[in-house]
Amino acid sequence: MVLGVVQLSYDDYLVYDEIIEMKFVKSVTHAIEGLGYVLREHANFRIHIALAFVAIVLGISLKLSNLELSILVITITLVLMAEILNTAVEELSDLITLRWSKHAKVAKDVSAGMVFLTSICAAIVGWLLFIPKLN
Repeated sequence: MVLGVVQLSYDDYLVYDEIIEMKFVKSVTHAIEGLGYVLREHANFRIHIALAFVAIVLGISLKLSNLELSILVITITLVLMAEILNTAVEELSDLITLRWSKHAKVAKDVSAGMVFLTSICAAIVGWLLFIPKLN
């Protein structure tokens, strides 16, 4: 053995691989639970999902190019991510404040503003993608 280096047996690697796999499965499970929570508990997220579905179906039916569809999907993803982050900020604010707090209000307002701004930008992207195809 070289100073500071430990040699692992094949069995050690198998155990290590199982641990890594278990951590990955656990991470994916938590992610799915988080998405499920947002879907169940937040109507705005469900509205964004419905609008995303309509936009993608419209994009396909209008024969948007692969690049245009990619831009659409990225834009939709940004809106959904903003909504999820807004939910996380709201939940954390509610967790750490027992009473009304100006700081919690500002955090919630700023995160809601993020969703609003992202949604406006998404509407502009949708307009730029769809209007020329509809004319």
